[in-house]
Amino acid sequence: FSSQSARNKAAKIEYENYKTLAENTKIELNTEISNAVSEVEKYKESLSYYETEGLKNASVIIDAANSQLENGDIDYLQWVLVVNQAITIKNEYLDRVNDYNKAIINLQTLNNL
Repeated sequence: FSSQSARNKAAKIEYENYKTLAENTKIELNTEISNAVSEVEKYKESLSYYETEGLKNASVIIDAANSQLENGDIDYLQWVLVVNQAITIKNEYLDRVNDYNKAIINLQTLNNL
């Protein structure tokens, strides 16, 4: 009977250990999900800036540079430098789109666990 009691105690301890492990895993997953949501929001705000201001500014820069080049106000090298700034803005926007998409995929993956 005492061996039965010892097995019961061991089983109870093992159960408690697994229960604690499950609770800790749940806490870790919830923390990861919370961090993933924060990442999505961060990139969403960044995209909002580019979509409302950044891309428009890039277009204005390109239009102004083209006009100045046509009027002879700037030379070709200056035009290249100015247009390069606008292209950099557009590339940064595409980088944020990529980051946002990765963050969404990460969040969806965590939510499906």
